[in-house]
Amino acid sequence: MPTDLERAMKTTVLKFYHYAKTDKKSKTLTHEEFKSLLHAELPSFLKSPKNAPSVEQMMSNLDTNNDGVFCFEEYVSLVAGLVMACSECYEKHLENPEKQCKK
Repeated sequence: MPTDLERAMKTTVLKFYHYAKTDKKSKTLTHEEFKSLLHAELPSFLKSPKNAPSVEQMMSNLDTNNDGVFCFEEYVSLVAGLVMACSECYEKHLENPEKQCKK
């Protein structure tokens, strides 16, 4: 039986390929596929003006090789950045349990 972390890793991989296959080029996300993924899978993150840069800026920052699409490595850097932000929020919560993290 897979662990929680194994399931999380599997989900991370499968989500990329789920959205990447919509244009029949299953190894990259187009800008439209990336926007679809963000809106469907990270709606709370996008609603937070405090933490969320514009979608266009995120796409520009993540497309490190400037080829106009997102490979799996570029997608993973988004996921890693979000996990790090969640960790910072959790650490703040541990320091002050009465105060809730704002997304």
